[in-house]
Amino acid sequence: MPAGLHPIGLQQGAAGSVDYTIPLVIQDRMFDTNGQLYFPNMGPNPEHPFWMMEFFGDTNVVNGKVWPYLNVEARRYRFLLLNASNARTYELSLHGQHLWQIATDGGYLDAPARLHKLTLMPAERADIIIDFSGLEGRTLILKNHGRAPFPDGAPPDGATVGRVLQFRVGPSTLAGADASYNPAHGDALRPPMRRLVNPATGALAVVPSKTRQLTLNDMMGAGGMGMVELLLNNTKMSGKRADRTIRKDFTAVTVGGMTEYVSELPAEGDTEVWEIVNLTADAHPIHTHLTQVQVMNRQKVHLNRYNKAYAGSFPGGASMFGDGPPLTYAPSVASGLRYGGNPNIQPNLHGHVHPPEVNEAGWKDTVIAYPGQVTRIAVRFAPTDTAVGLARNYSFDPDAGAHGFVWHCHILDHEDNDMMRPYKITAARGAARTYVMGVDY
Repeated sequence: MPAGLHPIGLQQGAAGSVDYTIPLVIQDRMFDTNGQLYFPNMGPNPEHPFWMMEFFGDTNVVNGKVWPYLNVEARRYRFLLLNASNARTYELSLHGQHLWQIATDGGYLDAPARLHKLTLMPAERADIIIDFSGLEGRTLILKNHGRAPFPDGAPPDGATVGRVLQFRVGPSTLAGADASYNPAHGDALRPPMRRLVNPATGALAVVPSKTRQLTLNDMMGAGGMGMVELLLNNTKMSGKRADRTIRKDFTAVTVGGMTEYVSELPAEGDTEVWEIVNLTADAHPIHTHLTQVQVMNRQKVHLNRYNKAYAGSFPGGASMFGDGPPLTYAPSVASGLRYGGNPNIQPNLHGHVHPPEVNEAGWKDTVIAYPGQVTRIAVRFAPTDTAVGLARNYSFDPDAGAHGFVWHCHILDHEDNDMMRPYKITAARGAARTYVMGVDY
């Protein structure tokens, strides 16, 4: 760790005082006339009247306070941001000041990323440094520009949800110059991380054991009255079809008398590429439990063309919402030899391949999947510090007592209405475990 940076904050030089990182938990909420939290009890769609497909509040709250202010000195500060909203995406800026991101959901970047605007979907975290030097006496407002729903919905009201936090800059009380880590110098934050992808080109840097092509799907209500349900790979959480019948290409997993039908069965130690094809109108923060991932790239999809091919691949030639993917899950010529059971996306792509954003060039567990695009991620089912080409197991049993893990959209209103799927790890046989279920946890 470079001089001036400390595991819990910023440090004056190599051995000076430490200023703790300041957490900023950002949410949008509603309140009634008595100041109590308010959540609507009726959704917009009469077909599913008690489900709010996306809750958007009219008030921003930071660390539990409505539109607070923070007194800061004219020096550098480190903040840990969490978007804890149900559905709102924040695009944050600070009066033209740089936001220096030094870490993502999964740890430090190799080097600081200079941002003019920071995008955070629900559950995304960002470790940032803001330098208030030379701003003594000024008042700055952390503003939000994120549309709702993101990215093509209504812009935020500049007088309400467009304002997040006010900084009031006072004089520095340091005895001399600020000797904390200065991100503007670009000094390395860590030894170079294990790279699954080349973030500059968006190319894969490893040989994957599998490539999966998985869709994000929604079902609209009658007469366009809003969504009724959202799914991952057109599959309900249970893995059963809409009529409750069972697909033969899914695997039954029974725990505690409850059986779910699982389609993603990665092996411990494997690296996979997941191509997430967003067929819905909005962006989704896709979150994987257990693993950290690296964003590979994104590319636009000819949606009309692909939707026609997708629907035509179902038996009978018409889309069957909730029945799982249209093809058999195993690789086939029709799927482009990818797992997932969906028609090959390759003939329906257009435009350039876009590498990850500079602040996405690290380990993450929550990734933005934009509408009308395929988002490719490299998923490694092993500790993140494992060298490429080496087999290394988790210190615990990733089978999780046969319970497995899940991946889901982290918009709370979506994951609560079936936009979540279980997956089960095939644990390495005979692996030594130093963290034992029933003993250590």
